[in-house]
Amino acid sequence: GANGTGAAQGPFNTIQAALDAAEDYDIVSLAVGTYGGQGNVNLDYAGKPVMVSGAGGGSASIIDCQGTAECGVDFRTGEDGRSVLSSVEICHATKSAIRGAWLTTPAIQHCRIASNQAAFLSQGGAWIRNCEIEGNQSDEGVIRASEDLFLENCALVHNAGSAENAVIVFSGNRLQLINCTLAENPMVPLVVRSLNESETRIGNSIFWSNASFLSECPLADVFVRHSCVQGGYAGVGNISNDAQLTPRGRLKANSPCIDSGVSLAAPPADLAGIPRWDDPSQTNAFSSFDMGAWEFVDADADGMDSGWE
Repeated sequence: GANGTGAAQGPFNTIQAALDAAEDYDIVSLAVGTYGGQGNVNLDYAGKPVMVSGAGGGSASIIDCQGTAECGVDFRTGEDGRSVLSSVEICHATKSAIRGAWLTTPAIQHCRIASNQAAFLSQGGAWIRNCEIEGNQSDEGVIRASEDLFLENCALVHNAGSAENAVIVFSGNRLQLINCTLAENPMVPLVVRSLNESETRIGNSIFWSNASFLSECPLADVFVRHSCVQGGYAGVGNISNDAQLTPRGRLKANSPCIDSGVSLAAPPADLAGIPRWDDPSQTNAFSSFDMGAWEFVDADADGMDSGWE
């Protein structure tokens, strides 16, 4: 039918129509539902500083590429952190859920990226926060970036690909992973290709049950601190005890990752928005948060994380 005006009583027929009409700093709000077909995939922000935001959380507004579209969102016109994708799920892309060109660094937050060929393939970079990246299968890397890449409170679990590829493939200058969980991926967890003055910093993160140990990965100038790394990794506060994770990467009650991270520079809340806290049942000399994307909270004292029981 005829395209709407963008008002609540007359919404646009497609997401792209709303993006085309959007002015700087507008918010394109998606109703709960599944969006697919022309105008709802291969979305182009055209360089605009706007936000596309779903309703009701990361799996309530779904961009379904239906196994025919190459990507859900295509950042290709110099988008930066003012171009935001928030609170949507993207699935079934034949190339990558999200793509990026040179000199693009969009913000991606509170999203679920599942069952695609890849999650994020970019010649640029991104800020990726509070995202679940699960069940993608790619021979190019699940996340691949060539410019600054920052991941915070992200869970990358049950992704797969060819043996020579990795969950994260990075060839830029600055890579940062804070409170991330990489687990149960039958792939190399991380590849960092050396560049002049490149810097990779990993903190409060978990690397467990991947195809190889982090210490076996091709890495350049990587600093790892206060993280749980299977097989061990040199760095202040690192541990190699069994992380004790659920199949989805959450902490069990007996996880050594509880209160083993540091609060300095850590996000104040976890992937699910639960405030991070210093568990009084854990003995430590200073205020500590948990390692990984999710904070362990047992509100009813039954030994199970309240977030998944």
